Amino acid sequence: MKHKKITVLACALLTAISISSCKSNNEEALVNYMAPDATVSLHFDGNLTNDGTAQSEVKNYGTLGYKEKGILNQAFTFTDGYLEFTYPENLNFGKQFSVSMWFKGNDVDSCVDPILFGREPSSGEINEGPLCLCFYNGYTYLKTDVTFKYPDGEYKSYSFHSDKVFTKNDVINSWNNIVAVLDNDTFYFYLNGKILNQERLPVEYQNYEAIATNSKPFFIGRAPIGNYSGYIDEFKLYNNAISEKSVELIYREGIQQYTNVITLTVEDTKYTVNGSENKLTAAPVFGNDKECAMIPAKDLIEAMGGKYDFDKQDSHGRIDITYKDNKYSLWIMDTNAASNQTHIKLDTYPFINDDGKVMMPITFLSKQLSANVRYDAKTKVYTIEY
Repeated sequence: MKHKKITVLACALLTAISISSCKSNNEEALVNYMAPDATVSLHFDGNLTNDGTAQSEVKNYGTLGYKEKGILNQAFTFTDGYLEFTYPENLNFGKQFSVSMWFKGNDVDSCVDPILFGREPSSGEINEGPLCLCFYNGYTYLKTDVTFKYPDGEYKSYSFHSDKVFTKNDVINSWNNIVAVLDNDTFYFYLNGKILNQERLPVEYQNYEAIATNSKPFFIGRAPIGNYSGYIDEFKLYNNAISEKSVELIYREGIQQYTNVITLTVEDTKYTVNGSENKLTAAPVFGNDKECAMIPAKDLIEAMGGKYDFDKQDSHGRIDITYKDNKYSLWIMDTNAASNQTHIKLDTYPFINDDGKVMMPITFLSKQLSANVRYDAKTKVYTIEY
C-alpha cells in the first residue's frame, strides 16, 4: 500500500459512477492552476480553526469529535450535535457563492432531511434558511434553498435540486465531495469532481438585487429532527462562483490517498485490480437486507495487501486479519468482532458458503479498513478504492 502523496497530480481522476486509474486528459492544464482561497476553510485536523480569508469563530454543540482518518488527515464526526460559525464581516455573496465539502454518512436512517450546511433565517427557524444545502427525502438527492432580495424590497425563495439520486451505499460506504455553486442566474451541483446538473432561475426570479443576508450564524450538520450523523471533512465556503477547474482540483486533492482500485460484480467471479483481471474463489452475493454484499474474505484481504488466516481450531471459527499494522478478529455466524482487541460490531455476520469459502460483509472494508466502496446498482459493480 502506498502512502498518501502530497501532489494532487499523482492521483487518478475518478467519476461518481465509475472509477478510472488513468490520468486526466487535461492534467497538464491543471499543473499551474490553483483553486481560489475560500472565505471559510475548515480542515478539522484536530481543531476548528478557520484558515479562510475571513475572520469567523467556530463553535461546537453536542456530541462531536475527530475521526483519525478523513479524506485529508483527520475529519469531524457528527453524532448528536452540530457546528456553528459566526457571519464573517467581509463575506458578501452578492450574486455568487460556492460551498464544498466531503461527507461520509454512518447512519442514514437516524435523521430526517439533515442539513449539511445552512443558515438561520431572521425568524430563527432552523429549516429552509436563506442558504441551505441538505439531503432531502431520506438521502435521495440534494437541494439548496436560496432566498433572494429584489429592488422593490420583496423577498422570494427558490429551491434548486440535483436531478440524480444517491443510494444508501453511496452515502454510508464512501467519501463523496459535493459542491454547490450559484453564478448569477444559474445553479450548479457537482459530485466527485463532475457536474450532476445545472438549473437556471425562472425568468420571474432573475431580476433579483442580491442573495438575502442577515447576521445569523451559519451551521453545519444541524436539522429540525435529528442532526446529521456521519463525517464531514474539508469544508469550504466561497463568496464567489468557483470554476469547473477548481471543482475538479478540490476533488483530486482529496482523493489522492487512494492509489489502488478493485472492481467486482455481484454473482460473478471475475474481478480487477488496477485494471488487471483476476478470478475470485467465490462470487460476491447480497446479504439478507439486499444492502450489504458478502465477499470472499481471503481473496479481498490479500488483494488489498493484507494478511488473512482462518483458525479452524477455534470453536466458532475465527478469522484473523492484519492490515496496515492493525489486527482484526471476526467469527463465523457472529456480528461481534474485534479491532486491535477492542469490540466492534459488524453489519452482518460472516458465514461459510457451500464450497467452504468464508464470506464477509463488504462494509468491513469501508468501515474498518477505511476503503472507499461504491456500488452501481445498474451494473451490480462494486468499486473499492484503497
